[in-house]
Amino acid sequence: AFGNLFIQTEFEHETLLASRRPRSEKQTRLWLMHTVATEGEKVGSLQYETDRARFIGRGRSLAKPQALDTNHPLSDTVGAVLDPMMSLRQRVKIAPGQTARVSFSIGYAENRESVIRIAEKYKDPLSINRAFELAWAHSKMELRQLNLTAAQANEGLSLGGHLLYLSPCRSDVAECIKNNRKGQSSLWPYAISGDLPIVFVRVKSVENMDLVRTLLKTHEYWRLKGLFADLVILNEDESGYYQVFQDNLRDLISMGHARDLINKSGGVYLLQKDHVQEDDINLLCAVARVIFNGEGGSCSIQVRKKKKFMTAKIELDKVDTQEKDEDPLLLVREFHDETLDRTMGQLQFANGYGGFSEDGQEYIIHLQEGMNTPLPWINVIANSKFGFQVSEVGAGYTWSINSREYKLTPWSNDPILDPPGEALYLRNEQSGESWSVTAGPKREKGLYTIRHGQGYSVFEHFSHGIKQSLRLFVPLDESVKIIELTLTNTTNHDFRLSAVYYAEWVMG
Repeated sequence: AFGNLFIQTEFEHETLLASRRPRSEKQTRLWLMHTVATEGEKVGSLQYETDRARFIGRGRSLAKPQALDTNHPLSDTVGAVLDPMMSLRQRVKIAPGQTARVSFSIGYAENRESVIRIAEKYKDPLSINRAFELAWAHSKMELRQLNLTAAQANEGLSLGGHLLYLSPCRSDVAECIKNNRKGQSSLWPYAISGDLPIVFVRVKSVENMDLVRTLLKTHEYWRLKGLFADLVILNEDESGYYQVFQDNLRDLISMGHARDLINKSGGVYLLQKDHVQEDDINLLCAVARVIFNGEGGSCSIQVRKKKKFMTAKIELDKVDTQEKDEDPLLLVREFHDETLDRTMGQLQFANGYGGFSEDGQEYIIHLQEGMNTPLPWINVIANSKFGFQVSEVGAGYTWSINSREYKLTPWSNDPILDPPGEALYLRNEQSGESWSVTAGPKREKGLYTIRHGQGYSVFEHFSHGIKQSLRLFVPLDESVKIIELTLTNTTNHDFRLSAVYYAEWVMG
């Protein structure tokens, strides 16, 4: 946030320019440009925005920013803003059977004149087309060098997503995660650091060599693109004294890019099942981002099977909940009206968002559908050695001893998105639906009531036929955060629910 204060924006030659004012004479003033080239019939003038708060909007997200609302123009403002960004909008008209092409460019230079020259160049559609042609030629050379087809490269890029983000394909190793009792240090005897994502491959016969060959090529492609991972191959062959399959695997690895990366970080590890403890295999299954089996077919087939397994599991868990005596929407309206009638007329110093309770002990906020407070309205709850802060949407962080030096969960200096580092989810195990009791991170329709008191905060919501109340507090003399959830079933049928608490650890 402090660094953003030195960024200044301007609009010239239908290009957005941004530069960082140097904080000392030794620093160089760097420049960034953002421009657009349009091939087609333009409608109206080019619009621009440099204020992130105006583009996203309070309580919104990049998935649904207010700038994309119907008839919501960009502000066309530049200068020094607290939270800078760059956005251009060009409207086009496309007649039936016609094509329009809009190309956005971002460039960097070390002085203003150079960055303007770059912008002028890439406002020309011919320069854009030339850049794509050169990129395509370079990509084809890479694939030819690796002996990869375009389909195999796309498969490698798709698999890369499973390394970077938590994959639903890991659900089939839930039992391994549950039974695991070992940590990262148990990987070290096998020269695996555990610092990089792990791809675990289990093979047992020569028929599985094609899978290993494909993954070795994919591993090389990942490295070329700057994505580093440990490829761990477990040989489960039980042929005995003659280890022909092990020799074949070793030769295959040695003939490719991994010959100098065997048992090295970001490289390839070849293990034999007889030399690996059973609970270490369980550990590898628990920590691997994705697991492949030699008998399961190609990589893409195995990933598709895992996804189908997850979808089928949710469908099997569903039960018929259509026959209900109560109308859920009617229940929501009744609870909404009851809560508002009980508190709205009794608030002191009400401002449209909330106000103080009659006794002055609580600040009560009512977040009706589509409503958000102008900025995060937080409550700081702590004793002398432990505490946390929580906003009206449930976002915040927890610390021990010192709120700046010893964070347990992440604090985000982002008043626009107010992303949570902790969250409590509820999941209906019968229907597969999930939501959060607080207004973030998974907000539903209806009213959310927040009660900030001295030493505690309470969140109330009604949905799915369930009254939900969440109370957060810290005991006076204990280093612990208490999350107390109370659920009341207002229907005439049973619910099977799971409560899942998420905490993103920082630990420092």
